Amino acid sequence: MMIRKIKKFLIGLGIAIVAFFGLTDGPVKDAMVGGFSNVRGITNLQRTENCATYAIPDAASTSINWGDSCVQALTLDSNLTISSFSNGATRGRLFLIVTKTATAAITWPSAVKWASVSSDAPTLSAVGEVDLLEFLSVSSGSYYGTIFKSANQ
Repeated sequence: MMIRKIKKFLIGLGIAIVAFFGLTDGPVKDAMVGGFSNVRGITNLQRTENCATYAIPDAASTSINWGDSCVQALTLDSNLTISSFSNGATRGRLFLIVTKTATAAITWPSAVKWASVSSDAPTLSAVGEVDLLEFLSVSSGSYYGTIFKSANQ
């Protein structure tokens, strides 16, 4: 069980690193992404279009459009309501990098189901930390989320 969790974390981290650093071609990307196309049956991880990190604009409320990028980032400096996800049915997987710069929380759309014992949304790391969240879209309107907390926690 622990090996599966570590493997899942490393796979997610590898894909996020590739997108975060803009590794669109070459041997580093091939080494990090190669072979991930069959993870959990999701086959669109290796896509031909660029998956550069999209910066979500600062606002009190926003929606996340999976069509913007498979890796999105936001700086959390005040409470944020994410009202909805859109265009997730054809994307399969999305990574959200949250940098917390103030005491704040995110209110998630009800369509997100969380991979936790209580099914509650996760608590983000402390101010100054960065969390990586992963979302899977299994069908139109159904989303599953999990969190990889900052290593400093």
